[in-house]
Amino acid sequence: MVPSGKGNRMIVLHAGSRDKGLIDGCELVFEAKKSSGDYHQEMNGGVFMDWMEHQLLPNLDQPTVIVMDNASYHNVREPGSITPTMSSLKKTMQDFLTSCGVHYRPADTKIQLMEKIHINRKPIQYTADELAAQHGHVVLRSPVRHCELNPMELIWANCKGFVARNNSTFKLSHVKELIHASFGRITSEVWQTAEDHVLDIERKYRQRDGVDISVVAPVVIQVHEDTDSDSDSD
Repeated sequence: MVPSGKGNRMIVLHAGSRDKGLIDGCELVFEAKKSSGDYHQEMNGGVFMDWMEHQLLPNLDQPTVIVMDNASYHNVREPGSITPTMSSLKKTMQDFLTSCGVHYRPADTKIQLMEKIHINRKPIQYTADELAAQHGHVVLRSPVRHCELNPMELIWANCKGFVARNNSTFKLSHVKELIHASFGRITSEVWQTAEDHVLDIERKYRQRDGVDISVVAPVVIQVHEDTDSDSDSD
């Protein structure tokens, strides 16, 4: 009998490219400590940044555009770029204004402080972007709720399909073996097929919207730290 889907789960992180398929040394597979609840408690910014610094970046042998979606753990902000909100403590708001050299009265309300903060808010800086730039790379985030524009979604579907078809024991140790076996199937040709599919979708979107990228100025969309992608539920 096939289990209902409840029980322990595996968390998987990897990276790939057109010329290599999945990149050697970038795999991270570990068992979630909890069998239910939000997996972001374990797949979080700390885990992702550690993986990026010690596994991804050392295995990129040339300047690279690193494509990410807008999962919250991708969008950890640099401490100096975090701007207080109305839910912040009043002292936090005051300290922010002090760091900006902005005068305020101790008796100012949070609304009055927020008016000054809004004028002096700092541009968002993401830790992943800063880390990538230090090594000569650049981060490109796919549009919010457009996971179809990331080739990795098709790669995950390929891997998960392989695991599902070959999972005969439903034991976590066997699932982990199957996950690593699925990685070996993602050759450069498989990745190229996924990437070409995404490029075809991009072309169709541009044709539908009448966009000529040769004359369109770049647009930067600032995404809040808690923004997530459609694929986070996978």
